[in-house]
Amino acid sequence: MGSSKRRKLSATGALAAGFKEGMGVLPAWLGLSVVLGVGAGMLDHRIAAWMADDAHLGALKGLSDILLAVGGLGAVVFLMQLARRSSASRSSWWLPVLALPALLSGLLFRSLIANMGAAQTDAYAGLLLAAFAHMFLMLTLFGVIFTPLMAWVLLTGVERRRLGETGPALGGIGRLFDVMVPVGLRELLVSVGYQMLIVPGVWFDISYVFTPQLAVLHPEEDAFKVSSRVAKGIRSRIFRLNIVIGLGKILGSMGIAALFGSEAFKLYSAVAMMGTPQDLVKLPTALVYIVPVFQVFMTGWWLLAALQFFRPRMERLLARRADATGGAEGSA
Repeated sequence: MGSSKRRKLSATGALAAGFKEGMGVLPAWLGLSVVLGVGAGMLDHRIAAWMADDAHLGALKGLSDILLAVGGLGAVVFLMQLARRSSASRSSWWLPVLALPALLSGLLFRSLIANMGAAQTDAYAGLLLAAFAHMFLMLTLFGVIFTPLMAWVLLTGVERRRLGETGPALGGIGRLFDVMVPVGLRELLVSVGYQMLIVPGVWFDISYVFTPQLAVLHPEEDAFKVSSRVAKGIRSRIFRLNIVIGLGKILGSMGIAALFGSEAFKLYSAVAMMGTPQDLVKLPTALVYIVPVFQVFMTGWWLLAALQFFRPRMERLLARRADATGGAEGSA
């Protein structure tokens, strides 16, 4: 047989190919990782310090009221969206998807307030709830802002380089918002799915893995529907890719923490498992900044590795569409 079977791309092969392609835009990749990572670290540290201060009890109560109001409004809009889901635009789902993390964060903050000021043993439940609330806030901010930004810059850069600068341009701020809507929704779905029931998070993570690539490179497509279609048949490889990237983030972050000494390593381990804002503010400031830089860099690597799976499958999908359109016109 002259034409051998197409060799399947493995998760490690996609990582190697993605990293190699990323070398062509390394300055942008590293620069964005530093800017977004340091920004995330600063924001995380300041939010944690603010939450850990009993003096902000009144403001925390006000924030919980706002979150509960947004969550309640989002829940009502969600019910309205279900009735017209076939005609609803993607951007109109922003508020409904934000409803769940807003409601949960508001309730968690309220529970934290009820426990603040109690003895340490009695306040443990409140501290644990504070950890959840803090985690929801950071995951929401990271998913809605940082991941779309990385996808927008990195995927546009590698595609323009591959096509000899004739590929899609970055465009203005409006183009960024077009990317933020589907990518942000995807990240929120995955985050909430993992935090609440695990299994929905895994399913969202795999089925909608190509949402960033579609939002950036094929904005005319329905990112969620086409991503699920393109991912069909390679879900196990996508799952392995996500596992490798996830383990890489965990082990790499722990390795960085180990460089700061045994005490910092133990404290960071506690924070990573289920640390409270009070724990996070005790970490060395440099560690709080460096770990997010590494994690943002790994997110970029994940985007580039997934692109290796996406590109040939999307090309075949578009070719089949063209053939079907041509056949229909010919028969007409």
